[in-house]
Amino acid sequence: NEDWKNVRSTLSPAFSGGKLRLMAEAINSCADLLVQNAGKFAETGESFDTKQLTGAFTMDVIARTAFGTEVDSQRNPQDPFVVNGRKAFGDISFANPVLLLFFMFPTIAKPILEMFNIDPFPRDASSFFYGICDQLIHIRRQRDGNRRVDFIQLMVDAHKMADEEAETEADHKPHGQKHALTRDDIVANGFLFFVAGYETTAGTMAFTLYNFALNQEAQDKAREEVNNIMEDRDLVDYEAVQQMSYLEMCIMETLRMYPPVPAVSRTASEDVQIHWVNIPKDMVVMVPILAIHYDPERWPEPKKFIPERFTKEAREKRDLYDWL
Repeated sequence: NEDWKNVRSTLSPAFSGGKLRLMAEAINSCADLLVQNAGKFAETGESFDTKQLTGAFTMDVIARTAFGTEVDSQRNPQDPFVVNGRKAFGDISFANPVLLLFFMFPTIAKPILEMFNIDPFPRDASSFFYGICDQLIHIRRQRDGNRRVDFIQLMVDAHKMADEEAETEADHKPHGQKHALTRDDIVANGFLFFVAGYETTAGTMAFTLYNFALNQEAQDKAREEVNNIMEDRDLVDYEAVQQMSYLEMCIMETLRMYPPVPAVSRTASEDVQIHWVNIPKDMVVMVPILAIHYDPERWPEPKKFIPERFTKEAREKRDLYDWL
C-alpha cells in the first residue's frame, strides 16, 4: 500500500553503499572479537556452538550500526540488550497457538490480537526495545553536533535528506515519496530491523561455517580469495567485500540449502490473473521456498554444497525465481 511505499522510500537511502561504508569500522571491531573467540577454540581443539558465536557477533553489529549502542555481547552475555534480544527469539515457539494463528492467518489474527491486547512476541522484550528506541530518538533530536552514523540517526534525519543524495544512492530507486517519519515509524522500524536482522544473519553465518567445515576445498578457495584481496589492506571495507565473489557464491549456496524461512506468504491486495491462475483479492498466497530450493529439476543434486551454481554465467541461465 501507499504507506508502506512511502516508508520504504524514506528508509532506502539508509542502506546505500555510502552509508554502509561509514559503518565498516564498527563492523570490523566486532569481527575482530569474533575471530579472537573462534581462535581460542582452534588453539584448544575444543568443540563449540557456532550459532552462539555468530549470534553474539550479529547482536554486537546490530547494536552498533542500528542503535549506536556498544553492548559487547561476545564477552558480556548478561547485558540487558543481549538478554532481551535473545528472549525475543528464545521464547518464540510455533507450538504457541497465538503465534501459529498470527503467521498462518495474519489478516484475521491482527484485529483479534489487538482487540484482546495480545502480543505474539514476548511483551517484556518488545517493551525493552521500544523503550530503547524512544530514548535514542529523544537524545538524537536534542543533539546537533557529534552525530552518529547508525540506523536510528538516519531515520531521525530521514525527512531532512536532500535530493543531492540521489548521486550516491542511485542504486536505490523505490516507488513512493519521501516523508518525515513519525515516532511510531521510527520505533517500529528500529524493532523490525533487529527482529529481521538478528536471527537471519546469525543463522546464515553459522550454516556457511558448517558448510566450510564439511567442504575443505571450498573453504581453502574462499580463504585464498580473502587473503589475496586483503594483502594490502588493514580494514575489510565495503570495496573489499564487493571483490569477494567466491565467498558470495558460498553464502548464496548456503542460503539455497538453508533459507532463513522455509516459506513466505502474502495477501493479494487486488484481483490478479497470472496466466491461467486467478488470485482473488484477500487470498493468502504461500511460496514454498525450501521446496523450490530442493527441486532437482531446478537444482541437480540439491543436497550437495556446490558454490559454482552461482557463477555469473550460471545465474544468467537460471530462472530468476529459482533462488529466493
